[in-house]
Amino acid sequence: MKANVDAICYRSRPLKNGEFPIMLRITKSRQRKYVSLGLSVRADHWDFTWNRPKRSCPNKEYIERLIAAKITEYNTRILELTTQERAYTAESLVASLQAKTQLRTVHDFFRSLIAELQKAGKLGNASVYRYAHDSLLNFTGGRLGIPFSDIDPAWLKRYEAWLRARNCKETTLSQLFRTLRSVYNKATEQQLVKREYYPFTTFKINRFDTSTRKRAIPKETIRRIIALDLSDAWLWIAHSRLPRFLFLIHLCSNLRKYGQ
Repeated sequence: MKANVDAICYRSRPLKNGEFPIMLRITKSRQRKYVSLGLSVRADHWDFTWNRPKRSCPNKEYIERLIAAKITEYNTRILELTTQERAYTAESLVASLQAKTQLRTVHDFFRSLIAELQKAGKLGNASVYRYAHDSLLNFTGGRLGIPFSDIDPAWLKRYEAWLRARNCKETTLSQLFRTLRSVYNKATEQQLVKREYYPFTTFKINRFDTSTRKRAIPKETIRRIIALDLSDAWLWIAHSRLPRFLFLIHLCSNLRKYGQ
């Protein structure tokens, strides 16, 4: 059974100023849940038959727009749950939307994920997420309280340019953007941002060069190590025979491993 959402003037709870709060009423399976809209009106400014402000009501258009926006938000969530064939109650519907509101910003969601990782004892992952969060915080000048929909390909390119201007290596860029993408994916799964805003389809992360520069020892250096005469060395120098022996064993094992 589909839930019904409408706005009412809650006459049973008068405020100190003599006005009455306007609330959303969510009804499903004969259960009701009320949600405050942070608005109030005098009783003579509300049409109790049609549940809407009268023409004489101050800020009538503003109140109507806010009510319409909230009802649309709830109806959209109801449609999502219905499409996904997920069961819900009036109370769980309100709780899901309130949770989305509380974790709407990038800053808040990052902090919640870090706290969850710390609680689970995954301190290494928490450190990676904190490093990415702090980098984004510095990039935005401390203004990371933005919705995920603000992070588009152009935003990501500005962030990349900012990182490169600070001589960040490719491996650092790869880690930061992969962490941000992981957080964005989690936000999408929790329906904090619509999939249509997903920026990483256009902004490719695998283009960052994360290959390690080869640091092979020249053959001539190896020959010199093998040919080094330590027979007349002092006792403290003679101890270096063991490192050379271990080095040669490691070298031979790798040559055998790669068939050389």
